[in-house]
Amino acid sequence: MILLAEQSIQIARSIESVFAFAANLENFSQWFPEVADVRSPDNQDYTEPGVEYIETVHMPLGPPRKVRIRVRECEVDNHLITEGNLMPILPRMEMYFLDRGEYTEVQWRMFARGRGILFQRILAPIARATMQKRSRKGLQRLKEILEE
Repeated sequence: MILLAEQSIQIARSIESVFAFAANLENFSQWFPEVADVRSPDNQDYTEPGVEYIETVHMPLGPPRKVRIRVRECEVDNHLITEGNLMPILPRMEMYFLDRGEYTEVQWRMFARGRGILFQRILAPIARATMQKRSRKGLQRLKEILEE
């Protein structure tokens, strides 16, 4: 896997409230840039591994795309790991939630599971620059929403 972006932020709210909002991916479009919509066709709880979402995301090079996202791991008030089917990136998002007493620290990472020389040399640098910019803005927006 290739690390595309890594950010962390401190949010002056309880770990329970930060996790409940951020880990529910149907809220993702409210705080993460260029994500137009996220919906789950399942009626599963958002903390259940295997729950799927359809994400509509604006691409830096091209029209918006629909991406199938699946929760791979979830431990309430601890972490959420998802994987998407967006080719050739094959994204993996990890969010970790740490109780720091006065605040909750959110550690966010995006990886690419894509392979191949073309991907690694040409597309990964574009994806890295895009995700680093979006993740900085996104975590700041998450903090603003939750601290309002």
